[in-house]
Amino acid sequence: MSVNITTVSPQGQISLPLDVCEKMKLSAGSQSAFMGEDDPVVMNPTIRAMEKLQKEMECEWEKAGIHSEEDVIALCREIRREVATERRLKGHG
Repeated sequence: MSVNITTVSPQGQISLPLDVCEKMKLSAGSQSAFMGEDDPVVMNPTIRAMEKLQKEMECEWEKAGIHSEEDVIALCREIRREVATERRLKGHG
């Protein structure tokens, strides 16, 4: 097992070590999915990961009443309003 340490930038970005990129066959522009509820979070560099995530989320979307892109946008706006309200109540903004 190898151990690599990386630093998170102020924008929340990380640079993957070259040997990790090579092992995962990642190059500039590659897309990856990060999945997990608790530790560990798993990174999967394939589009199949996104397809799997979409399939697993279909039931959750239905439960939440999300049936279209417009529903997603509306939900995002609602969450942003809630976060902004919470911050104001806590005196953070």
